[in-house]
Amino acid sequence: MFGWLKSKKKEEPAAKVLPEISGLALGYTVQIDPLLGKIQPEGSLFELEDATMVLEGHGIADMGDGTFIHRFYGETVNFIQFMVQNGAAEGDDAILFFTKHVFHPGSENDWNEHLDRMKQVSYKLRSGETFDRFWFDDSEKAEDPVQFLETVWTSGERHVGRDCQQICMMFRRELEDGSPELLLVNAEIDDRGDRSVSLLVGVPLSTAQYSV
Repeated sequence: MFGWLKSKKKEEPAAKVLPEISGLALGYTVQIDPLLGKIQPEGSLFELEDATMVLEGHGIADMGDGTFIHRFYGETVNFIQFMVQNGAAEGDDAILFFTKHVFHPGSENDWNEHLDRMKQVSYKLRSGETFDRFWFDDSEKAEDPVQFLETVWTSGERHVGRDCQQICMMFRRELEDGSPELLLVNAEIDDRGDRSVSLLVGVPLSTAQYSV
């Protein structure tokens, strides 16, 4: 995942004007409240290794019916995700995702095995934690993951976006204090055809928990 951060293409003269969402925009430096990493309940997998995020990438995906996903990627493998309705400048349900692990499937069978695991009613990590499927949670059968095309612009190449096919499923579990913890299983095919599967732990992020 995030291979587009290192990709290079011939420069074009026109740069795309990207929107600012809830105070965030490509190139901004964001300070996350350090308390966010400290207030998580015991047993949480979420880690905030660096409270400072330089926004190196902005991904946009059209989900239809006026709904857009905006992802702001940091220099590392963290990103902030917003759901935006009808071109609004403020996003709903902001989530800060921290990458727990990235797989690079070595064969078609490996890739298909990862996709099959995403369809199931639960997802168990190698460390033993089990998350229940959050999307399609009223179904007891395997469900196809959500797929969408995300176009990503980077701070050094605003003139051209790079298309990445995203295949993902959201899971969740309840921590000891009753609060939820999210697990996003995100398979990606980048513009070079490279494939990866990322496991990302997410927590809600309010506008009071970050500053620019």
